[in-house]
Amino acid sequence: MSMRPVDMRLHRASSGDSEWLQAVLDRVGRGSGSRAGLEPDGMLALRREWGR
Repeated sequence: MSMRPVDMRLHRASSGDSEWLQAVLDRVGRGSGSRAGLEPDGMLALRREWGR
């Protein structure tokens, strides 16, 4: 799940912010064989693509 700081506390990020972060991590990691996904519960999942 993505988190954002507010008044020195962490709060769950909006679904839009989580989707944005997932897309950025997926795009940046693709060159090194990593993929980012967003799970149904809002958690970010980072995976390694084997064979690269």
